[in-house]
Amino acid sequence: MKKIMADWGLKIISLFFAFIIWVLVTDIDDPQRERKFDDIPITFKNMNVLDKDKVYEVDETSKTLKTVYITGKKSKLDQLSKGDIIATVDWNYLTTKGTVSIEVSTSKFRDDFTFKQSEDQIQVNVEAKRKKSVTIVPEVVGQPAEGYVYGDAVVEQNNLAIEGPKSVIDKVITAKAQVDVTGFSETIKGNDADITLYDKNGEVVDPSRIDMKISSVRTSVEILKTKYVTIKPGKVTGVPAPGYVYTGKVDINPDKIQIMGKANVIASLNEITLPDIDVSGMARNVNQSWGIDTLLPEGVELGDKDSVRTVAIVAHIEEETEKVLDVDIKNISVTSVQGYDIKIADREKDTVSLTLVGNTEELDKLDSSSIKGTIDASQLDQGDTEGQLKEGMQSTEVKWTLPSGVKLKTPVEVYVDIQKNN
Repeated sequence: MKKIMADWGLKIISLFFAFIIWVLVTDIDDPQRERKFDDIPITFKNMNVLDKDKVYEVDETSKTLKTVYITGKKSKLDQLSKGDIIATVDWNYLTTKGTVSIEVSTSKFRDDFTFKQSEDQIQVNVEAKRKKSVTIVPEVVGQPAEGYVYGDAVVEQNNLAIEGPKSVIDKVITAKAQVDVTGFSETIKGNDADITLYDKNGEVVDPSRIDMKISSVRTSVEILKTKYVTIKPGKVTGVPAPGYVYTGKVDINPDKIQIMGKANVIASLNEITLPDIDVSGMARNVNQSWGIDTLLPEGVELGDKDSVRTVAIVAHIEEETEKVLDVDIKNISVTSVQGYDIKIADREKDTVSLTLVGNTEELDKLDSSSIKGTIDASQLDQGDTEGQLKEGMQSTEVKWTLPSGVKLKTPVEVYVDIQKNN
């Protein structure tokens, strides 16, 4: 016992140094180290505490912790992987300034590490939530096959419910469902078309912050056959004011239009005739116009949606002019009557003078050789015997063949010699 208790102070000192050496050896064998981990995904919890009437948005770059430094024993650090690191945001701790802290921990050796991170908190955008309904409008792009155009476009559902941050929802004015008709020659029925949102300036609104109840809608577009048809004037009726004449000339603008419709409907339609024009009592040109749509038969539409939709016509009226022509007597023929020889009397001159009135253009075209006259023998004097012509010399009116817009100012008569055949 005395031996055991002998030099006890020395033994305590030895023990102390042994412990120090043990600690030093332990530290040397398993030293403290720091390790870096990048791009740790952040987990959000307790989202049920958020106000349902508001929208909470976190920038995509804030949904990942860029860097975390972990300090601890080398032996334990070596056992850590990126998947063992937990970055958490608890919505319970959202501040009135819209910030919330990022807490970092590990699934292994939870109390054995210290942490240093690139970001301690994230910024949250908090905004009032809004819902509204916008109209879905079909939008046709592209061109159908040659000889075809697109007609009416319709969507199966024309209202779209959207929800999201007020500042974004307020921008949305309309929604369009785009249908490409390139190369089509038949009606498109029930095609799914993606919906795009637009603001008041016609710019696309980013849908990433918007909850759209549907993203596409069924759409139909009518594909119609096209062709060109001419527009013809109707009849020009009535007599202009005294001293004036209808020239026979009409101007039509446009004189040809493109129409569209089902192929079997427009196949036999080649021209459109305008209503009649009355020039009675007019001393100037007569102008009239009609909406093209009112002139088209049922099932036919104007093919070019951007073209003029009115057709105008002008009937030309001008002051009468006169022209005197000497027509060779040989240009007058006499109809024959059985049993009689009828010829123009020898005492007649070689020519007769005609005073013609009408429009300048037609009068300028006339020359004496082109004018023909006729004597209708059945109109000659029969004397006292029915069915018999009175022999001898008779004066009778000549009927002249004149172009439209030209008339004889005063009648012209010549003498004919009537003799019975022997």
